Amino acid sequence: MLNRTSFVKLNKNYDSRGFFSEIVRVSNYKFNFSKTQISHSRVKKNIIKGWHGHKKQHQWNYVVRGSILLILYDNNPKSFTYKQYYKKIIDCKFDNYAYFFSPGILHSYKCLSNSLDIIYITSDIYDVANEIKINLNNKKIKYDWYKKTK
Repeated sequence: MLNRTSFVKLNKNYDSRGFFSEIVRVSNYKFNFSKTQISHSRVKKNIIKGWHGHKKQHQWNYVVRGSILLILYDNNPKSFTYKQYYKKIIDCKFDNYAYFFSPGILHSYKCLSNSLDIIYITSDIYDVANEIKINLNNKKIKYDWYKKTK
């Protein structure tokens, strides 16, 4: 696991009507979510999103429908996990996870299912000046997105 990231296994409480799952209880974490933005993205099969991160913003992500190959990369030179990767497949049929990353952690994912719905909960409103974007083909971050996914 990378420094300044976490995965939370969520509980689903089922009854005859369906289920309820708490995604994030903000009061359990140290960072401030006083200015929150909640966003929803739908992604098509085999689309790769990323590399993307933030200079100041903390972010929670939750896969509502579908599956992803998630790669997190520590881009902070002051971190003890600098230049390290963390890889995880999240499939909402089998896993119920929310994942968190702090400023300086870059994330990228590939949609493995026919389509994907993902929710982003951020600690601040969107600001292009706060973004870190690195092209997927940049030699700084070397990850072969086209190798076979297990």
